[in-house]
Amino acid sequence: MIYTESAFTAGAASLLVAVMVLSACASGSSVAQDPVASETAEVETPVVEEPTTVPTEAPAETPTEVPTPEGEALSDSDMIALARTTFDADPQPGELIAWDHLDATAFGDRVRLEICSWTGDTVFDDLRTIEYEIRADGTANYLFDGSIPGDCLNTELIDSALAFTRDYDTYWASVLEDPTTFDPEVDLQFSTQDHADAHTQLAATWVSDGAHWQGFAFDGSLPESSVQPIAFRRFEQSDPGIDVLDLVSCRELASDFGLYRGEVLIDDGRGGNELGPHAVDNYQLTRVDQRWVTAGIQGLSWADCFAVDWLTGISDWQPEPLPWNLLP
Repeated sequence: MIYTESAFTAGAASLLVAVMVLSACASGSSVAQDPVASETAEVETPVVEEPTTVPTEAPAETPTEVPTPEGEALSDSDMIALARTTFDADPQPGELIAWDHLDATAFGDRVRLEICSWTGDTVFDDLRTIEYEIRADGTANYLFDGSIPGDCLNTELIDSALAFTRDYDTYWASVLEDPTTFDPEVDLQFSTQDHADAHTQLAATWVSDGAHWQGFAFDGSLPESSVQPIAFRRFEQSDPGIDVLDLVSCRELASDFGLYRGEVLIDDGRGGNELGPHAVDNYQLTRVDQRWVTAGIQGLSWADCFAVDWLTGISDWQPEPLPWNLLP
């Protein structure tokens, strides 16, 4: 409330009158007392303002760590695919140059692969198993490998051997047509040393006789040009101590097949017992320094590859040392 000077003076005068009246009464006269007009001051009730509460930022809640769910377990086929991919990138053992995946089994966290492997050192391949542990991080950990009993036929072994026969045919076709093209150094790329020596003498004889061959079956097109499936067998030859892959084909023989001097036929290879229009060729192959070479070539002219069962006929012709089989 605000007080002014005039208000304060009027209040003092009223107080003086009241004192005087009170003095008269105090002397014994009964006097009726005049009501004292008292000014009631209006009191302003202060408004108490509620303190303003400044909201404080609530502390950030620590995020509850949600556990990361484990990845879905790989299926058996996924595990096998992973193991095969890992093996192909790093084959075990490291000396393998070719392999065929044959079978695979997944069990628990492991995969066992079965392969037909080839080192390239011999004409033989090897049936092997390789085991991997499939880890939770999606990798395959090599555990061990080893040979197991059983036979297999590695694709690269056979494909490369047949490719060699095509190169051999191409080279020898030129020599048969013109023996003067024979080169002992080139021949060593296709033959063992002892057979290359024999070829040198043979080519020299043809040259001295002025002879050449024509109508032969060396067409450089095996296995497609064989009218019967290619037959094969593998064995260790004690003398001269090598292992041998035998491949036998049957191809059409030209009607003018034979050894000629100029245009004159000297020998057509007919012995009076000719049966048919086919040439049967036996390529005897071995491995030297990781490459194919011939350990010998044997042929049968004017044969009939359909007169008897194919394998029976080959076995009658070349019975030793093992039975024959057909390439798949």
